[in-house]
Amino acid sequence: MGAHESRRASYSAGFFLKRVSGPAHRYAVEIRNKDWLDKKLTDALRQLNVALALTDTSFMPRPWEMKNQLDLITTNFAYVRWLGNRKGIEEQTTTWDKTVIDRQPELKSWVVVLRRLVEDKRIRKILAFANKSLRRARPRYSEIIPPTLGRSLRAAL
Repeated sequence: MGAHESRRASYSAGFFLKRVSGPAHRYAVEIRNKDWLDKKLTDALRQLNVALALTDTSFMPRPWEMKNQLDLITTNFAYVRWLGNRKGIEEQTTTWDKTVIDRQPELKSWVVVLRRLVEDKRIRKILAFANKSLRRARPRYSEIIPPTLGRSLRAAL
């Protein structure tokens, strides 16, 4: 996507979010173009009270991999999507009874991210979603994250 198309898409997204935002509805935006992850985007989302979805995908940087240190908190809730690399896993197996890819190092990094979100006074709620390939794969996110978070973090999730 060129600079002109990027500006047009940004304008369209901003126009849409201004029209639908309000106290009765909460929104999160998932970015799938790493060139859009910049201060201009986070400032715009913060003005509109829209969350930036924090994602774990094969094609986007995770929070700890971002080159530019951004303030990723753009509203009073966080939305986390653990999608993983479903195609990569399905190339290796069609059954989900054993570990295909050991995700423990990434999970430990996510625990650090979640801990920071909980400790940040701006965040009041964390919503987290794990894709079925990650929910069925071993070790399961639900088996790793809660025991490593501690009592206060489990209550916040």
